[in-house]
Amino acid sequence: TQGFYAPALVGHSLHVGPAPWVDRLEPLLEQVLAQREPVDAFDVTMPYPGQPDLQRAWDLSLLPIQTAGYPESVVLLLTDVTCRGRLAALQ
Repeated sequence: TQGFYAPALVGHSLHVGPAPWVDRLEPLLEQVLAQREPVDAFDVTMPYPGQPDLQRAWDLSLLPIQTAGYPESVVLLLTDVTCRGRLAALQ
């Protein structure tokens, strides 16, 4: 996590992250909480946290952690897939 130390983010609101990320992730988070089901999004373009002028592509998975059937928190998994798009463009 360039610019953000992942363990320091555990237990915090999404809003502690970069504003462009909050704008893209908040609707997905609301969907997970409303549906109580995982949500995946692919090739989501967001700036790289340590270099805001650098756009990267990400695959995202948001997974609800439930207690007694209700979401207690959400796990966010991010995979930088920028190279995948660049490879496809070369072929």
